[in-house]
Amino acid sequence: CSRGVKIEADCNIKAVTGRQGGKEGWDLIAIPGGMPGAERIRDSVRLHPALEKHWRAMRPLAMICATPAVLGEPKGFLEGVAATSHPAFIDEIGGSLEETQPYTEGRVVWDANIITSRGPGTALEWSLCCVEAIFGRAKALEVAGPMVTQPATLPPKRPFEWRLEEEVSSRVDRALEKYAT
Repeated sequence: CSRGVKIEADCNIKAVTGRQGGKEGWDLIAIPGGMPGAERIRDSVRLHPALEKHWRAMRPLAMICATPAVLGEPKGFLEGVAATSHPAFIDEIGGSLEETQPYTEGRVVWDANIITSRGPGTALEWSLCCVEAIFGRAKALEVAGPMVTQPATLPPKRPFEWRLEEEVSSRVDRALEKYAT
């Protein structure tokens, strides 16, 4: 996986692609991002039929980071839906003449049965969107509550509260001014 992260599978690919008995398919398939993992998943001859069957059944298919561009677009899963991906791959989204929805810079984009997200910094939101797709909004809010997630609409800033969009120097200068008087 990307950056040396090790992921251990619960079962091997034969069990995933050759399911026998039990219920047909899965509630949602979430495909991780990162390179070269996204390319390996894209190039898997065994996995593609399972993904395509799931997608054609209009079941939720979730992709994050590079995967929407590296796997979703070339396989046709993003055709006609809005999608996002890691900023390094935006040129790979929306290339066909039949594309009706352009790339969007949303942190998480859910259109039809496709859920896409931009990268590691949006993974929690992406996961909560997947929970909503399977179990509904109430369950996603229940799961998000104890996690102290950032609300979609931020309240006014409190003194000394850190926010990414504000430069450190302005916060330090403001604090120094406060104590200088």
